[in-house]
Amino acid sequence: MHDDNNYTKLASLFICIMITIIKLSLSLSKSQRYSGYYGVRGKAIIVSALQHELVHKSGITRSDTHPLDELTFIQTILVPECSILLN
Repeated sequence: MHDDNNYTKLASLFICIMITIIKLSLSLSKSQRYSGYYGVRGKAIIVSALQHELVHKSGITRSDTHPLDELTFIQTILVPECSILLN
């Protein structure tokens, strides 16, 4: 049950973050938002936004992202998903 609650919490937060990122992306011109690869700077921006929303604002912990720590979870799971959804 504990794992289901963590999954639901993370899924809800991820959806909220993606909606925000999509809204920001749509506010840019087509040439500004189109990219197949976001590079080191783009990755840093996405990681920073996800850390702010998930770790600092929502307070997820290692127990929520077990077996990964929060940063590894963000970098290996959420950043690739964000970049796929932004294309």
